[in-house]
Amino acid sequence: MEELHLFIINPHAGKGKEQAVLPERIRAAAQELGVEAVVCIPAHAGDARKAIEEAAVGGRPLRVYACGGDGTVKETVNAAAPFENASVGIYPCGSGNDYVKSLPTDIALCRDLKALMKGTICRMDLVDVDGELCCNMTNIGFDALVAHRMRLFRRIPLVTGPLAYSLAVGAGVVSRMSWTIKATFDGNEEIAGPFMLCAAGVGRVCGGKYMALPTAKLNEGIMDVCMLRQVPRRRFPSLIGVYKAGRHLEDPRVAGIVTYRKCKSLKLSLDRPAARAVDGEIIKGTEFHLQIRPGALRLILPKA
Repeated sequence: MEELHLFIINPHAGKGKEQAVLPERIRAAAQELGVEAVVCIPAHAGDARKAIEEAAVGGRPLRVYACGGDGTVKETVNAAAPFENASVGIYPCGSGNDYVKSLPTDIALCRDLKALMKGTICRMDLVDVDGELCCNMTNIGFDALVAHRMRLFRRIPLVTGPLAYSLAVGAGVVSRMSWTIKATFDGNEEIAGPFMLCAAGVGRVCGGKYMALPTAKLNEGIMDVCMLRQVPRRRFPSLIGVYKAGRHLEDPRVAGIVTYRKCKSLKLSLDRPAARAVDGEIIKGTEFHLQIRPGALRLILPKA
């Protein structure tokens, strides 16, 4: 059965610039390669999931391409992952594009449509976060509040993803910055105390340029967890650069502040509601459960 190439184009990604030109580029690339391609530009919530499920249900080999940012990738993966006949490729055109920065390939190659459509399929890990599948990273506490504020700043003309993230960090410093958190790793080791944030996942980058999980890997069957203890407000600005560069596992200035673990499951209990961002999608809660799903994603890596 011949493969179907389905492109999900987020009409708002990259402030809408791709929507005008990408469908025609897709049709031209598909014609040159001699494959069948369908373009879906969702108009309403749930349209992308419906298109993916309808294309996958019959068992036909399906390649789905998320054309957008991390939110588009998350939505595409959650719809496609349950189907063994479906694989997911990424055409990054969002503001942050965090997930692709951990891939073993060049981002520019991901934007080469023919290279992407001819790509090879490999297995990557996912993290189940209370029933949602996370490709990259889940942020809880300060990081998640920053992700929420980042969306607001990103609406300002000429404000890019990384700049919006930096502005959101600055705004976050003036708000309440800590929660009492009890973390349980793999059902046995427990730690508790006042923490500002917790980042957990298989990808390394969040917020465009922040290397929150510097040793994370997409396919080792385990997730990385980084928790930062509460510090006085006056110390916080000096730590941002260390965290952004991914040096918080080695820099003596953060000794005693960072808790870093690798685990297969994580349970977090908080003393008050906190924002939780799963690949940028935000809800609030006081208890979160994360579980690694090894090899659950059939990912398309572009072929040079």
